[in-house]
Amino acid sequence: MLTLIKSLATPIVLIITILILGFRISIKYQGNQKATVGIYLQLIGICILYFLSIKPVSNILISSLENQYMPPSEKILQNLDIIVVLGGGVTADPYNKAVEASGATYSRIFNGVKIFQRSGASVLILSGGSEKSTSSPESAVMKEIALSLGVIEESVITEENSHNTSQHPKKIAEILHSLDPSTQIGVVTSAVHMVRAIRAFEKEFTTNKIIPIPVGYLQTSFRLEINNCIPRSDAFIMSSSVIHEYFGLIWGEII
Repeated sequence: MLTLIKSLATPIVLIITILILGFRISIKYQGNQKATVGIYLQLIGICILYFLSIKPVSNILISSLENQYMPPSEKILQNLDIIVVLGGGVTADPYNKAVEASGATYSRIFNGVKIFQRSGASVLILSGGSEKSTSSPESAVMKEIALSLGVIEESVITEENSHNTSQHPKKIAEILHSLDPSTQIGVVTSAVHMVRAIRAFEKEFTTNKIIPIPVGYLQTSFRLEINNCIPRSDAFIMSSSVIHEYFGLIWGEII
């Protein structure tokens, strides 16, 4: 049920719903004053689609989340005891059957390992379970990448039972039971995802200091030119990502 609700809570579903509803009203009441309502609904749907698909709007939306946490200083990194890297999905190669890290997951683990290697942390926790379409858990895929980047196996802990943002800290807390209150935990995830992740960790690790370590920034600098007002699929995808995060924040408060 939750998966269905999350699937429906996306801009494209909202836009299509508005357009179809407007179209049906305008056809049903054709020649009637009520048909105007249908026309207005279609215009609203088109406007939402347009604005979410242009770079200035998508960049503003992305910045509203990514600017809430800045990368920590080297001094803060040296005081960390544990670094946690959250999975962002994996994909199954249909030809050689291999399970690969998604773009978000690779960005998180690649940057997370580099940060771990220059920090004072002695433990690297990789969090993420299996998806329905794959056999290998995210954390196992991330571990392979971490080892290939020079991390020693003894310092890596994999958490293979979480499937979403709220489950990551709960499953990690089960591994790190009776954790010393002075332990400082760095959380590595995509910058756009950081607000939701930190809220989830602070609910679970109430006595520990949680340090956000955002990576994989999506926002870019741009000039307000006519080219940037032309709809683009990548801009719509970024806008959708932000809306997904805000929905997750609201849903997290409800449950």
